[in-house]
Amino acid sequence: MKKVFISYVRENMDIVDRFCEELKSRGIEVWLDRDAIDPGARWKPEIRRAIHQGTFFIACFSKEYSSRGQTYMNEELIIAIEVLRQFHANRIWFLPVKLNECEIPDTDIGRNETLRDLQSVALYEDWNRGIQRILDVIQRESPSVSEVSLPFVEELQDQADLTSDNSENERQAESVFQQGNHWMMSSQLDMAIEAYSNAIAVNPRHARAYHYLAFAYERKGEFDEAIANYSVVINLEQEFLADAYNNRGNVHFKKNEVDTAISGFSEAIKLKEDHAAAYCNRGGAYFKRGEFSRAKADCNKAIDLDLDFAGAYYLRGIIYVRENRHNHAFNDFDKAVSLKPDFAEAYYNRGVSYIRRHEFDRAFNDFDRAIELKPDFAEAIKARDLVHQRLQEQT
Repeated sequence: MKKVFISYVRENMDIVDRFCEELKSRGIEVWLDRDAIDPGARWKPEIRRAIHQGTFFIACFSKEYSSRGQTYMNEELIIAIEVLRQFHANRIWFLPVKLNECEIPDTDIGRNETLRDLQSVALYEDWNRGIQRILDVIQRESPSVSEVSLPFVEELQDQADLTSDNSENERQAESVFQQGNHWMMSSQLDMAIEAYSNAIAVNPRHARAYHYLAFAYERKGEFDEAIANYSVVINLEQEFLADAYNNRGNVHFKKNEVDTAISGFSEAIKLKEDHAAAYCNRGGAYFKRGEFSRAKADCNKAIDLDLDFAGAYYLRGIIYVRENRHNHAFNDFDKAVSLKPDFAEAYYNRGVSYIRRHEFDRAFNDFDRAIELKPDFAEAIKARDLVHQRLQEQT
């Protein structure tokens, strides 16, 4: 059965209940915090676990949400965005829904995109049509549970939750931490960093605050600070470490510390053998180091684990170009574009492959599409101009 996690604010409870009944009547299993958590259970780890195990995440935005200064929906959204950032195959997983006329938060989700770049459904405009559009996506897209459980350290600070929920310091730390989530969702990173730092000052073992602090520093491009805080998460956690190692490896790679990045990705793979993202990331690091055989082996493994991993096909295509196996490269770029229609670099490289095939019209179209997706793509602009000149000479 397909499963969805519903994120909302309590002011919208009535309309969310109606929405859930619509989904349940079509055979969709719905996860709502007030229904799914048993009395006496620790609700924070239960919510984190449910987001990771949900086949889809539906965020119910509204004017009521926008007017809230603090809400636990912000933490759910941050966890979900971290999950979304790991989907290289660009699966549809995060579904923004508008319950009434409102603005979707302009929150960064990576790749120079924000939540506003995700197509939303306005239920208030046409309820029946909106429900049907959501059902169509859920029925068409069926990622397995394992595909949505890659990113983010699951059950952060569970042991602390079990022993210290009643302490005054941790209540204060949690309140400040939620303020940080509000600033993070508003893309006010300096304010978020200050709030997370204050939460840590009150509770030095607040693992989630360290993790989100690292995430905020990474978004700001302050990579040393990001690495330091991911390292604290690793030192605090003893069980679910694979994603923290993978995330820290990514930051080392951005700093051009390739050997250290490879060590981090390898540690993630050692801890979680089906970590497709870590295999692909390590493949990229091996490629940068000039170890093309190792890079291709890691790409093959990532694809074996996730047949819809656009990034792995793309990287393998680049390696095939190095090997002068241009037909194989074309097939991988073509596959990457089919899986991720907004993959500008894949369009560019498929365009280069079309040139080798003397299919200049198709090459021009691919370069044009790459520039449409990424207007400052200098290589694509130059290539399109050259192809345009060639086409003019032919006529």
